[in-house]
This record gives sequence, C-alpha cells and structure tokens, in this order.
Amino acid sequence: MNITLPDNLKGQKMKNILLIGLAMLGIVYAGTKPEPLTDEEANKMTVRWAVNALNRGDWESMKSLYSPRFVQHSPASQEPTGWEDYELGCRIAHRKLPDFRYRIEDIIAEGDKVVVRMTGSFRHKSLVCNRNPDGVFEMTEIDIIRIAHGRIVEEWGEFDTAQALKLVRMMKYGL
Repeated sequence: MNITLPDNLKGQKMKNILLIGLAMLGIVYAGTKPEPLTDEEANKMTVRWAVNALNRGDWESMKSLYSPRFVQHSPASQEPTGWEDYELGCRIAHRKLPDFRYRIEDIIAEGDKVVVRMTGSFRHKSLVCNRNPDGVFEMTEIDIIRIAHGRIVEEWGEFDTAQALKLVRMMKYGL
C-alpha cells in the first residue's frame, strides 16, 4: 500500500502516529492482530519516506530521516560527502529541476542495509530535440543504504553514467 501524506503532516513523529492510527484501523476492520514490522521492513519504510521527502523537497522530513553523521559515497565526488553538503546538493538539484522525481523500482533489505533501485526522471524544454521529442530524461540509480537507530547513516550510490553523459551532451549540443 502506498500512502502519500499531506504537506501539513510533517515530521517523523506525525508519520509514526498516522501509521499507528492506520494500523489500528486495520485491526478493527480485519479483527486480527497485525504482525510487528521486522527491522528490515522498518528500514525499507525509512528509505521510502526519504525518497518521498526528497521528491517533495521536504527538507525537515529529510533532516529527521538522516543522521547528522550521514556519509554518502558517490562516483560524482572523489571524497565522501557529509550531511550538510548532501542536503545542499539536494536543495540545488531540486531548485534547478523542480519536477525531478525518483520512482522506486526495487527495494531489498537485509540486516541494517537496504538496496534500492530507482529511476529518476524529469522533463526539461532544453532537452527537446530530434532524439528526445518529449524532453523527458530518465536515469537509473542503485543505492546501498545503511540504517542505524531508524536513521540513514551511510549510502553508497551508483548511477547510469552513460545516461548522465548523454544528458550533458543533450544540454550542451542539443543532440
């Protein structure tokens, strides 16, 4: 079940309260006792919330889902990135490409790690050309995310570098 929360319901505590309420409604409706979430299911839920918060540009929720000691390892930078630089990069990207959205294709958890395969997409008028008449650009990304105490503490990311180079060429030369 995919739940989209209204913008006025922000913060981890509010989301937890809402989920508990929905779970209680399910108990009343089904008359059965729900099985508790496994650590792996809770970790996958944390990653789903983080992706949804990023898609909305909900920086307060992002801050509550990521540890202040968060570290990202990415082919886009030679050195690991801390939380402040990661957040700044997300804010800049969201401002430059406000309709950019990640769509989770697969999500798998084991222990304290979650692997997520996503497709990121956006539409941009500068990308309209013979090879791309609708101006939509898509790129695949695979992340391994480590969770501790319910918060994202580390991420190893890989993305489709061929697609990224294609994007640069399209924006630069209109090919």
